[in-house]
Amino acid sequence: MSMRTLAVISRKGGAGKTTLSTSLAVSAWRAGLKAILVDLDPQRSAALWGRTRATPAPAVVSTTAGKLFPVWSAAENAGCDLMLLDTPAGGEDEALQAVRLADLCLLVCRPNVFDVDALQQSLGLVQRQGKPHLVVLNQAPPRRLGQESEVVGRAIADLQAQGARLAETGLRHRAAFPAAAAGGISVEEIDPDRPAAREVAGVWAQVWKLLQASRTAPAPRRPAPPRFKPREVGMPLGA
Repeated sequence: MSMRTLAVISRKGGAGKTTLSTSLAVSAWRAGLKAILVDLDPQRSAALWGRTRATPAPAVVSTTAGKLFPVWSAAENAGCDLMLLDTPAGGEDEALQAVRLADLCLLVCRPNVFDVDALQQSLGLVQRQGKPHLVVLNQAPPRRLGQESEVVGRAIADLQAQGARLAETGLRHRAAFPAAAAGGISVEEIDPDRPAAREVAGVWAQVWKLLQASRTAPAPRRPAPPRFKPREVGMPLGA
């Protein structure tokens, strides 16, 4: 069975790309998949997270654009189920190589005019390479009185006008995310029933479904964690 490859991309720094990459790597590992997270960012934030982590899985390695394909080939030959590529904000070569290898490109975007504008560049790169994509809104403000904020609604409309495919679940601006990252863990490992963890679980479920769609899925090596009943989580993207 072939390894899936997920490229996580944001051309704007601070969008939360690495935090989402590490969170999804843990989601895959918790689901029983043999996952490897590849840090292509010269800042090596994902590698730092891996060194901080007490558990040796999921594996985290650092490399460059020129060495990515040998790393990818070695991981596939080693029987990995999923490779996640954490790309740098300003790395043209890294982003291009990651997109070329990807089965799915996950574009991370905060709901502000600068991130939405910058996403056009990433979306264009993905579309030119003919790769499927999914846009995750990250660090969104909370609802007020049950209503989505105007900035989120405007971002959704602008992204849809660009032809972006929006994830069914977005991530709120929550203190749990940086707290978990600092400890080398994921929010799902703190408490899978917390809102932040349910948001990550929602993104992971859709990402893995899309990755499965193109080829036969590898069988998890152990049962997946229990699924929680649907709740009012994330944001009603497209609503």
